[in-house]
Order: sequence, then C-alpha cells, then structure tokens
Amino acid sequence: MRTNLEDISSVKKKIMVVIEADNVDKKLDEAYRDVQKKARIPGFRRGKVPRYILEKRFADQVIDDVSTALVKETFADAIKEIDIVPITEPVLNKETQLRQGEDFTYSVTLEVRPTFDLPEYMGIEIEKEKLVVDDQKVNDRIEKIREARGSLSSVEEGRPVQKGDFVVVNYEAFDGDVLLEDMTAKGAVIRIGDNRIHSEFDEALVGATRGDKREVSVVFDENDSRPVLAGKKIRFNVEVVDIKSLDLPDLDDDFVKQLDPSLKDVEDFKNRVREIITEEEKRRIERETKTKLLESIADKVDFELPQGVVNNELEAIVSNVKRELVGQGTDLERMGISEEKVREETT
Repeated sequence: MRTNLEDISSVKKKIMVVIEADNVDKKLDEAYRDVQKKARIPGFRRGKVPRYILEKRFADQVIDDVSTALVKETFADAIKEIDIVPITEPVLNKETQLRQGEDFTYSVTLEVRPTFDLPEYMGIEIEKEKLVVDDQKVNDRIEKIREARGSLSSVEEGRPVQKGDFVVVNYEAFDGDVLLEDMTAKGAVIRIGDNRIHSEFDEALVGATRGDKREVSVVFDENDSRPVLAGKKIRFNVEVVDIKSLDLPDLDDDFVKQLDPSLKDVEDFKNRVREIITEEEKRRIERETKTKLLESIADKVDFELPQGVVNNELEAIVSNVKRELVGQGTDLERMGISEEKVREETT
C-alpha cells in the first residue's frame, strides 16, 4: 500500500491510497473461489464452474465487494501512516475501477483540526465577577420552590385578574382581517406577567373578570422571533374562561421537612439553599471567566474553521430550536420559519 497526502486547505486534506496489483489479484482470486463454492449454475457441478463463467455472471458484485473490503482493510492503516486525526466523517471515493492485474486507487477527503500559533496569554487581565449571594437571591429561590409545590384554585366570583394569576382564555389573532390559525387557542393558560405572547396582551387582561371578552391590539417588535408576528399590529379577541390563583404552601418547619427530612427547621433550609446557590454561582463565575479568557485569546488568533464542524454546529442549533418549539406546542412550519432561515440568522 502506498499513500500520498494532498493539502486542499489548512484544514482539509486528501489522502490518495494505492493498493498494489498483487494484493488486488489475491483478493479477487479469494472472492471468486468463495463464489465458486456456492454458485449453482445449470450444467456445472457446484465448485466446478469455470472462472470465466463466474466473471460473466458475478463480476459486478465481486468487484464491488472486493473494492469495499480493500478500503475497509487499509483505511485505518492509511490514516495512521499519514499521521492525521480526522474531526469529521471522511468522504471516500474510488479513483480507479478494480481490475485484475492493476493497482487499485481510492481517495479519502477529510477535515483536521486547525493549527495556529498560540499568542502570549500570560498577563492577560480578565475581570472576574465578585461572588455575592444575598438574602434576595435566597428568598427568590425559596419562592420558586414554593411555587413548584403550590396548587391552583379558581378565584371567587367577581374577583378581577391580577398580576401573577393564571388565566384560562380562548383567543383568536387577526392580521388585519386575516385569521392567524397558529396564533389561535382554546383553554390556553397564561400567567399574567410572564408576557409569553406580549406584555401588552397580559396588561390588557388585568382587571378582567370571569366571562369578560376583550379586544387587544398589540404591535410586535420588528425583531420578534415569530416571523408571522414580527413588525405587525395584531388584533386579539380574548375571552376569559377562568381565573386561578396559585396557593403557596406555608414556609414552616413541616414544609421544609417534607422537602428533606434531614432539615431541622426553616433556618436550616435557608442555609441549605444559600449553600446550593453559592456553589452554583461559583461554577457559573468560573465558567464565564474561562470563556472570557478564551475569547480574549481567540481575538488574537486567526485560523480557518473546518466547514464540516461549522455544519455540524448549525445542525445542532437547528435541532435545539425545533426541540424547544415542540416543547411549546408548535414547530418551525407553524412559526413561518425555515431551517435555512435559522442557519442564516445563526451565522
């Protein structure tokens, strides 16, 4: 086997692999002997079919099988001999037709890690965020824990919608006189203040009571992530079906012991929450500080990115976007976004 490395670019290489004729002939002979043992051809006993008959009948299959086998047998050794490590899936191409008595050549196109000179990084100054875990952060986390264990109940008749309420609504959305079916829902639950649709939508429902119907006009930002809404004035017809408040469990010793029997009391719980937040913040600050350092070094380095790596990253982003939309009960098509649009906006 002979190999030769061709530089297509600093990160893209092409390896030419030549398998000598002697090895090709040996593999072809082995393949035809195997076919001869199994072939059933009228007029010939099994194992006695002449080679030229086998070649007429099975040449295409034998050549394909042998060439594939030769590539599999030699590919790893070729990569090792050239001493490079591919970072994306190699692309194989048969450069010559496999023939008796001739060398067989195939090529492998692959991408490798970019090489560059690391600039001087000692002495680079990076501002590190000061770790602060105050009572507000602890109380906010405790409120989230209580909310996660709260229960929803309908408010008394006549009590209007307040910020923080969970409102069950039916609504239709119109762009002019055109109904936007993908922005229409029945029995949707909206928490006032989360601004899931728009802050003006939530604000317009404050003060409404059960059974109220309201018309709400919202002007969406030009950069709204939902193309069907971006830059448009949308009219919503909203009906308030129900109003629910979130009843939180009391923050007492019984509650914290239900969370973790090892906790003694509320004060112990607060200390535990503070410790958890402190560890989380330490890891976050370390992670962000390292990122800042790497970004500072990267600004001083110029190198070519392997296109395969870029493509893989883009596909991962597209997949994440699609997964998030499914979690929200929609998809790219309903949002009026193409996969290509996601890739373009990412780059």
